[in-house]
Amino acid sequence: MVFTERAGQKDSWGASDVPLGEITEAYKIDVWQAGVRIKSVTVSDVSWIYPSAAMATDLASGSFDIYVAQLSDRYGAGPERIITATS
Repeated sequence: MVFTERAGQKDSWGASDVPLGEITEAYKIDVWQAGVRIKSVTVSDVSWIYPSAAMATDLASGSFDIYVAQLSDRYGAGPERIITATS
């Protein structure tokens, strides 16, 4: 999964890459299925791989949601983008 970094409060999750505007680059990723948070990770890059072996262990078959939020040194987690996928 690869996502586009955001500039800050007024930026949208558009397709273009923008200057980060933060001291460090970090993103919070939460995986939810059937209303239960299955996994939570923090990454320092604009990509994350959910290995198929981990997915098989973590998830029941069916759809699941991945929430991605940029972390700010000043404001904490920004607005989340939700991606729905199927295991």
